[in-house]
Amino acid sequence: MEFTLIFTWWILLLILSLIGLPITSSLFWRLSDKGASAALTFSLTALFFSIYWLGHFSFSLSTVLLGLATLVLLSMGVLFVKRPELPLKRFSESFAVFTMAFMLIVAIRSADPSIYPIGGEKFLDFGLLQSILRSSVLPPEDLWFAGETVRYYYGGHLISAILSMLSGISAKFAYNLALASFFGALVSGAYGLSGSLSTFYGHSHRFAGSLGAIIVGISSNFVVAFSIFLWVLPLGLANSIARFVGNTTDLKPLYLLHPDSFFYWTSSRVIRGTINEFPFFAWLNGDLHAHMMSTPFMILILFTMFAYYLSPANSVRERRLLILIILPLLSGLLAVVNTWSYPTVFGLLFLTLVFSPTDPLSIISPSLNSKINLESFRREIFRIITSLFLSIFVILLGSLTVIPFFIQSASLRTIAFFPPRSGLIEFLLVYLFFILIFSIYMYSILSTELSHSHSRILLLCALLFFAGLLFGAPAVAILLPLCIVSWLLLEHFSSKVGFELVLFLAGAVLILLTEFLFIQEQAGPGRMNTVFKIYMQVWIFFSIGASIALTRLFSDQFLKSRSPSKKSYKLLTTLFLSLLIISTTFYAGFSIGEHFSNEPKFTLDATLDATINHPHEWAAITFIGDQPGSPTIVTAPGCWCNSVETTLPYRWVNAPSSFTGIPTVAGWSHEVGYRGEEPYLQRVTHVNQIYTGSSELRKELLLLYDVKYVYVGKNERSLYQVSTFDDPYLKLVFENEEVVVYEHIL
Repeated sequence: MEFTLIFTWWILLLILSLIGLPITSSLFWRLSDKGASAALTFSLTALFFSIYWLGHFSFSLSTVLLGLATLVLLSMGVLFVKRPELPLKRFSESFAVFTMAFMLIVAIRSADPSIYPIGGEKFLDFGLLQSILRSSVLPPEDLWFAGETVRYYYGGHLISAILSMLSGISAKFAYNLALASFFGALVSGAYGLSGSLSTFYGHSHRFAGSLGAIIVGISSNFVVAFSIFLWVLPLGLANSIARFVGNTTDLKPLYLLHPDSFFYWTSSRVIRGTINEFPFFAWLNGDLHAHMMSTPFMILILFTMFAYYLSPANSVRERRLLILIILPLLSGLLAVVNTWSYPTVFGLLFLTLVFSPTDPLSIISPSLNSKINLESFRREIFRIITSLFLSIFVILLGSLTVIPFFIQSASLRTIAFFPPRSGLIEFLLVYLFFILIFSIYMYSILSTELSHSHSRILLLCALLFFAGLLFGAPAVAILLPLCIVSWLLLEHFSSKVGFELVLFLAGAVLILLTEFLFIQEQAGPGRMNTVFKIYMQVWIFFSIGASIALTRLFSDQFLKSRSPSKKSYKLLTTLFLSLLIISTTFYAGFSIGEHFSNEPKFTLDATLDATINHPHEWAAITFIGDQPGSPTIVTAPGCWCNSVETTLPYRWVNAPSSFTGIPTVAGWSHEVGYRGEEPYLQRVTHVNQIYTGSSELRKELLLLYDVKYVYVGKNERSLYQVSTFDDPYLKLVFENEEVVVYEHIL
């Protein structure tokens, strides 16, 4: 186990957190956390922006050090000019939470640290990290489409590369350490934000923070809890239920019925034709993927919005700083880290502006806001229009902060409509935990505050529920009434509820959108990838909102106006919710047990499997990786069009590029989604001709793509029936039992 490397990395993160603390303490001073748990994420944000812009001119260790110096100067400037009160006690508390979460993933990854082509996107993620580390300028060259800049959101990989360069730790260890760092930042951020939200109601910071951290980081959907329920039923009844569920979901009855058949993967494939990940599954699986790395930055955005939510109307400068400067920067960062999260900022901001205690018009013109005198309904419409305008302005401003990304690296997609909708059983297995919590929470408030006019709205909700079920849209049937009730509570009972229901609304609207539209792309059929990327965001919003709802429901002070005859309701609710929380932690226990049962390796070396199971190819990959710069190589493409199974995507194909970051002429079929089918297949044809065509054609194509090395390994031999070349312009520079590498002599 590489304890020295782990400690070095941890110390670097501690230093970055301390550097960022004065800034977050100044920005989020109204929160009980005072930004302590957001310090690391803010430092990474500031590092990203300075290095991102400098990197478009030159990217090296000097660039990274200059970015670090910029962050230090910014922190010192805030410290000496603003003189914020540093929340050292909260910082120690939140960094302890970070450390526990960080070490949990370090331990999990140490059992099986390797980069595999199957079961995720590790070949893509590790290759992106390596390609950035090899780059002399940003954006990096596409490792699977040589000669062109990457057409993918690479911001999280850039941040990982920055940490690797600052620590001096190589990519093969930095991959897993970065993975643990993003998880730690997510969990500690959820701890700090949930705690700060709870103090808004006068409840315990630590209790709510702990709930937020557990639900975000450890809890799962209801699949494992449902399986345990089946295990205690009579076998015949359990078989009947399992078959019924298997026919209406993506779950296999065998995995539901037998404890010995538990597989960690099962819980992420519930709703048919989709991927339903949650954080613990994602980090256990071990991809260093965009939808995971963006989560702590989304938490930072929530910090910013809640700070705005708390700021009074007369704090115009503070509110403008948060909404018109900090938020555009964070939304721009999200666009480069995970473009799927970028539009979400618009919806979150819109809801925050609409439901915050102060009128959003005061950001634009406090004097104009005080002069406008409209009746209640018209004032509300005007507020919605103002919120919409400001949200559009902020999201456009955010795009300007990373405009090179949208010009060079972003790829366009089309929107498609009306995919197959989620079934009732599968939807409940994914979201029952949150639906129950928010339903009980809303009912507990409404039951004491309901008036006759509000009863009519609830009747409408009931009609919508039954109509949704009748027309085969159970997600709509469940969520739309809850959205209406949430809006009602936020609009008319703002003294009773707050930002937690804004988070519920944001998550519910995202789910409803995926029921009716999706992004059409090559990454998967139908709405598979849309649900995959959106549901992770939903989990974050629901988790933090639910932690506040639970804290209030558990509190003796909540709903103290209840009559004594209804105290039993409080007791039963507390017991039920406690069991519900416990049931969502079963997945973590089962999956960790399974993970460590297979001869744990106790190392963080991501290349371990390659060195053990592909020794001859690894020797060739090491030779190629030792070459300076980013010379282009040619290898068999990982194309779905190939006739040899070992050369299909998600197999051991294009390994030289994925492990070194050195670009190949044509890599995995992912490039179809980035650049279109015709450009990619044209390159595949050219690669085929390089290996099987005439010497004259081969030379012409090698010159066309500026190829430096021609790689002939097991895949190339199987696909092209070729083992050697005798062309005078190809010089043999590496050879072993399985691989030969030729250098193209220009």
